[in-house]
Amino acid sequence: MPEIFKSKKFYLLISVIALLLGAVYFFLCNLASEHAEEIFRREMNKQRVLRGSVTADSVKADLLGNVSFTNLVWLDQKGEPVLLVPRGKFKVSVWDIITRSADLDTLQQLELDDAVLSLQFDEKMRLDVLPDKKRFAVAGAQKKSPHLDLRGKIPETELVLKNCTLNITCQKRFFVLNQVRAKIQSKTDDFIKIDFSSGLFGGTMVGDSMKLYGKVDISKEEPELNLNLTMYKIVPASMGLGNVQNNADVFLEVKGQLQHPKADGALNFATLDLPALHFSKVSGNVHYEDGRVDFTDVTGSIYGGTVEAAGNYTIDNRHYSIDALGHDLMASIAAKSTKIHCRVELDLKMRSEGRADTVHTYGSFTSGAGDYMLIPFESISGKFDNKNKVLQFKDVVIKTDIGNVVTDSFKLVNGRVYLEDIFLEAPDGSEKIKVR
Repeated sequence: MPEIFKSKKFYLLISVIALLLGAVYFFLCNLASEHAEEIFRREMNKQRVLRGSVTADSVKADLLGNVSFTNLVWLDQKGEPVLLVPRGKFKVSVWDIITRSADLDTLQQLELDDAVLSLQFDEKMRLDVLPDKKRFAVAGAQKKSPHLDLRGKIPETELVLKNCTLNITCQKRFFVLNQVRAKIQSKTDDFIKIDFSSGLFGGTMVGDSMKLYGKVDISKEEPELNLNLTMYKIVPASMGLGNVQNNADVFLEVKGQLQHPKADGALNFATLDLPALHFSKVSGNVHYEDGRVDFTDVTGSIYGGTVEAAGNYTIDNRHYSIDALGHDLMASIAAKSTKIHCRVELDLKMRSEGRADTVHTYGSFTSGAGDYMLIPFESISGKFDNKNKVLQFKDVVIKTDIGNVVTDSFKLVNGRVYLEDIFLEAPDGSEKIKVR
């Protein structure tokens, strides 16, 4: 080794150079922090990553790259607000600021307090304001590839939301989420980790609160989901399911591709009130795919018996179809009368085209032996039809030892009974006597 490298002068020179470089870096950091607001406004004026304009009332920074701001406003190209933040802070790469090479990767952490975010996603689940087409172009766009390739296009950063409000529009569906708290961490070419919760939410669906956590794998050509979603006290009426105000809890495991998510899970109702029917302890399985929700293996209790059901619901047009079978129901509970005693089997169907006036409930029932006001009968059977608050019974037959009591129809309109003709048939059907 040459003598110069062994001398004290060499080490002194190295120390002096290091001190000078440190002093220069410190000076540049201090200059950047003193002119943080000026730098912020300059960078926002020339940036091409975020569509629209970004402004703030005040911006302050320290030497470590921590920047706080107040009243930040992000307007899209039409002048509509995308983000309104009373206060927040973010951490940036100081070297990028010093060298004026700031871009989206410069942002290492962003925290928003009491912010209002309005986000619109296109049919491919891409934000229409972030970022530009060049940076987030769909993989193989020249070949019109259907994939949303995010590899190498997500900066390694962390987003923290505290008591925020989200307005989300996606494929003609609108959601408003309040009291949002979230931590979203991204790892370049790897995954996005999500820990998200909200209070009251409304829009296409109304509920009390929700939680969403898990990961989005962005290491593949098409991002894949591995998330858990829980929604509490959903109001079915908000989704067009008749006038059902009973709350439901839904638990889902969300899988599949980002543009084509699938979900499987369960739903629970403590109570469920449908026209002329009161259910309790309702639970079943749920499957979501392509805007349609399928319900299977649904069970519950009704009128002292049990019910099993299945059905489907389409989110966009709010059409639904439900088929249910009730077993061993107590007629005295259903009729709210101690005058009748028997057990009933029920075949129930519900259909709707998305509006309350299209809800149609119909089906049939058959009972076993019982009695009415101590008068015994062998069975009761008939059909029913409920639409627009009119409950109509048809082909009702009460079998007894002395003959069958039959009626073609009677109605319940707003609680008032309207009877048609009632006949007594001989056991062999040879004679029919009008009794009313």
